[in-house]
Amino acid sequence: MVTDRKYKIEYSKRFQDGEFRKLIQFMHAGDLERVTFRFTGASIEAVLDRLPNAKVVKEKQGEYIVEAKMFGKGIKMWLLSQGDSVEVLGSDKFREEIIDTIEKMRKLYE
Repeated sequence: MVTDRKYKIEYSKRFQDGEFRKLIQFMHAGDLERVTFRFTGASIEAVLDRLPNAKVVKEKQGEYIVEAKMFGKGIKMWLLSQGDSVEVLGSDKFREEIIDTIEKMRKLYE
């Protein structure tokens, strides 16, 4: 049935798909996570390309402190894939989750 109803959505409340895409870079959905990590790898540009809303908050002699907001647990998989070039600093809950995962991985090799 067709009606003459019209809907008006306030500009400030519209869904912003571009902003959403910046936050969901990985295949896994979930809660919005704020992650802080230390990066010592070869290319900080590769990190910033992969995480579009990431920002370097501190840099000292090739060591970068990076903050990012991401939806989902895909960020966990990506950070783990960086090996010893990354140390998760925060949130405390996320850091503990990373430590737990690394411990489980280590036990596979006993």
